Amino acid sequence: MCFFRATRFLQATLLGVASAAWLALPVLGLADETPTPAEIARLVADLGSKEYSIRQQATAELIAASDEAFEAVEAATKSPDHEVSYRAERILSMIAQQDQKRRIEAFLRRENLRQPLAFWSDALAVMGDSDNSRRLFASMHEVDGELLEMAVREPKQIDAALRDRSAAIMQRTNTGNREQAPLAQIAAIALVTGSPTLDVSLGTEQTVLNLFLQQSMRSAMSDEKQREPCKALLSRVIQNVSVEASYQALRIAMDYDMPEGLTVARKLLADDALPHTHFKQMALMTVFKLGTKEDLPQIEKLLDNKQVIGRVQMNKVIHELQMRDAALLAAVKLAGLKVEDYFAVTSDQLQGNPQAFFMNPRTIGFENDTKRDEAVKRYRDAQTAASEKK
Repeated sequence: MCFFRATRFLQATLLGVASAAWLALPVLGLADETPTPAEIARLVADLGSKEYSIRQQATAELIAASDEAFEAVEAATKSPDHEVSYRAERILSMIAQQDQKRRIEAFLRRENLRQPLAFWSDALAVMGDSDNSRRLFASMHEVDGELLEMAVREPKQIDAALRDRSAAIMQRTNTGNREQAPLAQIAAIALVTGSPTLDVSLGTEQTVLNLFLQQSMRSAMSDEKQREPCKALLSRVIQNVSVEASYQALRIAMDYDMPEGLTVARKLLADDALPHTHFKQMALMTVFKLGTKEDLPQIEKLLDNKQVIGRVQMNKVIHELQMRDAALLAAVKLAGLKVEDYFAVTSDQLQGNPQAFFMNPRTIGFENDTKRDEAVKRYRDAQTAASEKK
């Protein structure tokens, strides 16, 4: 059984264990000292006793013995006696749960662990070692440690695991109760997706990006303590997405005011071989919102780009939006000029989501090339005048 299925099985059976109140079983037979191999062997044999009370007591004492009993109990999972193998599986689950809890607590206390929590070196590289980063990483292990373990032990399975988890989360979100995924699970998915050591397919990448706008992540990105580690996780994913997924990535960067999205936007603006105009349009929108005057030279190269983005007819007048119109809008704003002097955009609109006007031919398109050329000339003249004053 692969690690993923085995862990799923143990998680499911753990619920049965807890419902049977195994955690509350009294340990009567063993003193505080470590049990001997002979005592452990006797306890394992007692798992198959005809007496229910003896089976229960043996179960409790093996759980209490923890690591010392692990190998013997693991061997017992292969017992032909169904009762023995059944109990052994659940004892292993309880031992693993207790051990993981102790390790997480020690991690939060910054104690040296003989074996670090799975994927901590990767998390450390991207999030840093602040207390907030450690708390978030500990929560990842509590909520979905299985994914982090798989990233280390079975990296070839990670793409399917990410895809399945992301799809399940979106399905739950889209149901009537609109259940939101916990922050720690989305953070774990982001951590693994962004790892340079793991292969993630385009389809999975696009599915994962959809999770980053879940309410739990939105809340974290507005929280002073949680924002920095979460921002670091999202930034790494956004900055390394494939071109085909860049549209979604830039939307996320703009929603969270993340200048890291400029890395992607600038690459798109410099790429003359992009297959679709909407990639460059989204890149211009990102630079419009997050960019600086340093982006002007690249934007100005597009002031002659006549690619048509869209058209709309109102009152028998056709307004056409070309790539150079979107470039002019971004250039005017970054140059510190008044956008309202060039386009039919209000100051209130400029404070909101740029998508509301950036893709609207009626708002930033032109009726004809004469008016368009006049607007570009005014911009160039303003830039020349500003340069001469320096």
